[in-house]
Amino acid sequence: MKIKGPQEAKIGDTVVLTCTSTNSYPKADISWFKGGLSQEPIATTFQISPDGGQTSVSNVTFVIEPTDMTVVVTCQGINRELGESAVATHTINVIRKFSALCKKSKRIV
Repeated sequence: MKIKGPQEAKIGDTVVLTCTSTNSYPKADISWFKGGLSQEPIATTFQISPDGGQTSVSNVTFVIEPTDMTVVVTCQGINRELGESAVATHTINVIRKFSALCKKSKRIV
């Protein structure tokens, strides 16, 4: 399993991630999780591998929310017939703009 996508994003950005399984037969079913919560993929395709078996490719998309600091996304490939699974994890650091909260203070000496 391998996830491709950005490692940094800003609040409001739409992020697209792609998870690709290794070759398997039968094909693996892919599930997505963001912060431990299930996510619906936008597309999943299956390709016949020249090395034998099939490769599963799945995409998920979501928007970086103001409450997000670091986003951890997991894709899990499950081959139910063989009773095997594999997992990949991807971390996205959320870039924030910080305004100066401290103003110069006047000191009386």
